[in-house]
Amino acid sequence: AVIQHTGDILYVPTTMQFSVCFLDITKFPYDIHQCSLVYRSWTYDHTKLILTFKENISAMDMTSYINSNEWKVVALPAENSITEDGFSLLTYTMIIQRKGGLYGYILILPCLLLSAATMVVFWIPPESPAKMILTVSIFSGLFLLLLLLAESVPGKKKID
Repeated sequence: AVIQHTGDILYVPTTMQFSVCFLDITKFPYDIHQCSLVYRSWTYDHTKLILTFKENISAMDMTSYINSNEWKVVALPAENSITEDGFSLLTYTMIIQRKGGLYGYILILPCLLLSAATMVVFWIPPESPAKMILTVSIFSGLFLLLLLLAESVPGKKKID
């Protein structure tokens, strides 16, 4: 810790911190999630300890961020406040959105094309062997698409 002549203390712990974020995937693959990291003192109220950012910031630092193919960072607000019970509080919030474009090409577009092909089956005469061949092909395509969908969609509605 570094103690200034003004009484300010700069404490930089060398720790790795992990956080759990509850994900609501009801709008998969177009879901948006908000995760927060909250730092507060459990022993000293704001008259004895005020938590502040090193610099006056309003968002998280993105210099070490590595771009993701699946997620887009929407916002990274950071704020300090005083709780109702009088404790100093620092809050970092991360709002991320899943990039649903890939899922649109892999899952939604083939499903629409197979549904359109299903309508074509009704225009083919019943005695034509092409009707049965097309129907079995569409069924096989929908079955494979369902297998792909089962692998890519998370298992529960809410992930904790």
